[in-house]
Amino acid sequence: MREAQQLAGTCGICLLLLCLFSCGRNSGTRVPKGELTAHQESADQALEEIAREARETLPDFLRRLRSPRPGDGNFRVKYPFPAGEGNGFAREQLWLRDISFEEGSCYGVLSNSPYYTNLKKKERVSIDIDRISDWMYTRNGFIEGGRSIRYLLEQIPLPDRTEGEQALLDMFR
Repeated sequence: MREAQQLAGTCGICLLLLCLFSCGRNSGTRVPKGELTAHQESADQALEEIAREARETLPDFLRRLRSPRPGDGNFRVKYPFPAGEGNGFAREQLWLRDISFEEGSCYGVLSNSPYYTNLKKKERVSIDIDRISDWMYTRNGFIEGGRSIRYLLEQIPLPDRTEGEQALLDMFR
């Protein structure tokens, strides 16, 4: 039992890194200390393919979300929110936790601090589940899904990766 609690704590720490990491590095934009972001300057075909596959496999994720198995937790979805005008970005990809369904609508709580929207971290928002761009959860200490995170981490040359980034990458099967 103690090992399971330690593992759960480790997963929680890694997922905190995941949320702070927010899928990449910042590209010169003013970002609060401890928060890193990825900026997609132009269409990235690999990320577009990851989003398409995430939507195709969404039913599997939703079944697991609704009926988690022992060792499952930390369910998240990534969603593209419209960015505010005048900042040069069309959308901002944000991770949501505490996914719930009420009266035919889907809700989640923002895990990241938005920079280009009027949303706030920990704000509960309604989303169109059919527009998600990624999903993930942990199973026995390993990340299932989260392909956009894995892809972006793998884009960082090995000598440039921090220990935290490598530890997060090592959580993928």
